[in-house]
Amino acid sequence: MVEEDRDGIALLPIQPPYVEAILEGRKKVEFRRRGFGRPIRHVVVYSTSPVQRIVAFFRVSGIREASPHELWERYWKVGGIDEDMFNAYYQGAQKGIAIEIDEVFSLKTPLPLKSLCKTLSVPQSFSYLPDLLFQQVVHTYRQDPP
Repeated sequence: MVEEDRDGIALLPIQPPYVEAILEGRKKVEFRRRGFGRPIRHVVVYSTSPVQRIVAFFRVSGIREASPHELWERYWKVGGIDEDMFNAYYQGAQKGIAIEIDEVFSLKTPLPLKSLCKTLSVPQSFSYLPDLLFQQVVHTYRQDPP
C-alpha cells in the first residue's frame, strides 16, 4: 500500500484519455519533458478539463531520463500513446523523462483541487505537494466505500 516514509510527492495534471489508460492499467509510464528536482515516490493525478479533479495517485517505481528516441524504444508498448503523438510532444527536445507507474490507487470520489487547499492551483507541468495535503488524498482513498 502507501508507505509512511515518502521522499516526495508530485501533483501532475494529465489529460483525461491518459488518466483513463493509467486507471485501466494500459499506461504504465507517464512521459514528461522535464524532470523533478528531488526524489518522487508518489504522484497525485489531477485529471484536466473537463474533469478537473484529483482522481487517483500512484507509487513511482522509477524515473528514467533519456533521449526521446531511447524513451520510445524502451516504453512504446506501455506508454499509452501512439508514435505520432509522442513525437509531437517531444519535438525539439533533447531529453525526456519517463515516470514508471507502480501501484495505482483510484479515488471513488474525485476531489476538487481547492478542497485540499484554497490557494492550490493546477500546475502547468507539475508541482510538489506537501505531505499534509497528500495525506488528505490518502485519507479520502481509505474512506471510500468498498
